[in-house]
Amino acid sequence: MTIEFEMLDNPKVPPTIKPMIKIHDLLVQGWREDKEVQLPKLISKIEKGIKEQIIQMVKIEDHTQYLSIKLVENLNAIRNLIDEPTDDMRQSLIDLLDKSCTALENKYNK
Repeated sequence: MTIEFEMLDNPKVPPTIKPMIKIHDLLVQGWREDKEVQLPKLISKIEKGIKEQIIQMVKIEDHTQYLSIKLVENLNAIRNLIDEPTDDMRQSLIDLLDKSCTALENKYNK
């Protein structure tokens, strides 16, 4: 009985695991074509895949940190408005929220 392995790479694969999925698919393709795995090449591809995964994870961390900073700025402005509800504070909050939304849209091309 022959084991049939599936190819996993597709557009829905998250960028953080895509490098390892590509390596998986290379191994599956080699299996299907009955090719012998060359260990040094495989190790090199795994190292490259891990490096690419780390780069993607750092990008995610940067996005998360940026979003957290924006969230804290906006929450502080809301808290200030609750503490001293003045027209100037309301307008200041509206301006800050507008600026934050524009910055997020620009950063993430939305």
